[in-house]
Amino acid sequence: MIPVGICCESGDGQALDEEGNPVPRRMAEPRIRDYFVVGGCGAYCSTMTPFNYNSHPQCPEVLKTIESGRTKFQLIRRRQTLEQMTQNEI
Repeated sequence: MIPVGICCESGDGQALDEEGNPVPRRMAEPRIRDYFVVGGCGAYCSTMTPFNYNSHPQCPEVLKTIESGRTKFQLIRRRQTLEQMTQNEI
């Protein structure tokens, strides 16, 4: 079985070797208020996925830029609320 994300289809995988086998990824132990950044997310980015697929609200999005050698982060999309997600339902 290939481990996939909560919105993946069965053929999707985030870390596979040349034969399609899962490859473990080592990550730092997260702490409260840590951020998790996925630099290349393919179909997981908001422009590729259908909105609210499997009733998941849209995540907030942050733009990372580097100006004059300084890294800056800017919120470019707020987290979607449940009210926003269901406002067009009849």
